Amino acid sequence: MTTWTTFETIDESQNWDEFYIDRLGVHQYRQDERTRFKLERVPTHEYHWRVIDLEEDEHTAPMYMRDAIRWVAGRILYGA
Repeated sequence: MTTWTTFETIDESQNWDEFYIDRLGVHQYRQDERTRFKLERVPTHEYHWRVIDLEEDEHTAPMYMRDAIRWVAGRILYGA
């Protein structure tokens, strides 16, 4: 998986409103055939992100980046 420092940097930067995570937990800036999750910044909540699971066609409520990455990691590690 990508390190937590990378996700912290994305969270603190205003340059990224969305990014992707593949099935192995590696972050990407473009969607391709390996992409499983899309994370997008929620404009109405400062520092909140929404995770969209592209394989399961579901999404989370807005949450902080740390919680979003925990949710994604749980899905990847436990095969949900």
